[in-house]
Amino acid sequence: MSSVRIESGRPGRVSRWAVPAGCALLLVTALVMQRIVVRPSDVTYRFMHSNGVLAALIAGGLAGCAVLLWRRERPLVVLGVESLLALAAGPLGLDSFAAPLLLIAYWSVVLASSGLVTVLSGVWTAAVMLGPVVLAAPANPLLESLPRVVPVLLVGVVAVAVRARREVADARARELAEQRRAAVLAGQRDAARRRSRIAGELHDSVGHGLTTIIALSQGIEERLGGTTGDPDADRALAAIIGVARDSLDDTRTALRALAATDEGDASSSPSLTPPERTWEDIRPVLDAARAAGCVVTLTETGRRPEDARQAELCFSVTREAVTNALRHGVAVTRIGVAWDHARDGSMTAVITNDGGVAGTAQPWTARPSAGGTGLRRLGRSLREAGGSLSAGPSPLDGAGWQVRAVIPALSLEADTR
Repeated sequence: MSSVRIESGRPGRVSRWAVPAGCALLLVTALVMQRIVVRPSDVTYRFMHSNGVLAALIAGGLAGCAVLLWRRERPLVVLGVESLLALAAGPLGLDSFAAPLLLIAYWSVVLASSGLVTVLSGVWTAAVMLGPVVLAAPANPLLESLPRVVPVLLVGVVAVAVRARREVADARARELAEQRRAAVLAGQRDAARRRSRIAGELHDSVGHGLTTIIALSQGIEERLGGTTGDPDADRALAAIIGVARDSLDDTRTALRALAATDEGDASSSPSLTPPERTWEDIRPVLDAARAAGCVVTLTETGRRPEDARQAELCFSVTREAVTNALRHGVAVTRIGVAWDHARDGSMTAVITNDGGVAGTAQPWTARPSAGGTGLRRLGRSLREAGGSLSAGPSPLDGAGWQVRAVIPALSLEADTR
């Protein structure tokens, strides 16, 4: 099942650093401007005109800004730190400089929490903001408190609205993801049904046809007393029976593997995996072509590697090329198979025949671009493995067809030998 990533739309890394950096810039600027415009009668005058104190205030402000970097991971901790800074700034008359940092921390808590935590954090933030008012004991406490409480209320209301919007967006994204997963599952189910139907059709048609060929061939053999008197005919009949039996076994193995894959337990039984073909498995294929009346040669140069995957691909390409020559070729009398093993572990398989192409007025006036579906499938497999496959007129005289496959080394042993 494919997974679908949900994008929540939350701020990224840029805003994570931009908010603390912006606060730091504004805070330093405000402190410098306060030093310039502060009056001697103001309670902060002596702090602002002391270089050591001003440096300490700037350092504390920058530390409060830096703490905001963790406002998403540890919002309650950040709120506590900013509250301490605000409480420390109150007696110095600098609480207005710490208030923005405290409100940003409160905003982060509301976005990350809900319910009782949101309410308690709002009450705590309002209490911290009202601390300097309580200490100053103004003549009109209500009038002095409103400018400090209203920002807390506004931040809380807006943060709750933003959080609700994000929750709705996340819910929609999850719903969309579930719809996509359901569509994927439906597609997989339909594909499994199609594979099951195709497997049934193959079992009924191909399996029945091969069984009939075996039965008829054996009946002819028994009727003739085990021999026809013609060695060529005997070899051809034996080849027919052998190829039909092998094909029937391969078909049954493939159908069982397909059924096991659809049921999800293909790995539970090694017998369901088609056997790996070795270099020598090509011999019966070539013998069957000889029994069909063709002169078949196999030449092999270089040192054959112990590379099971390479042997499997080489067998598949050679078998497909020989089969296509017998099935689609016109007046094919000779089939040549050449395997050349290189020192780097790669190998080249060249299969040629001297026939024309069925259905064309001249041998190569209308040639297929890459052979039939079997060669196209093998071509994809070879490209995925880093090799190549080509098919076309024989480059020597044009009076024949050639399939050429380049197969790289596909096992660690072959690469390091």
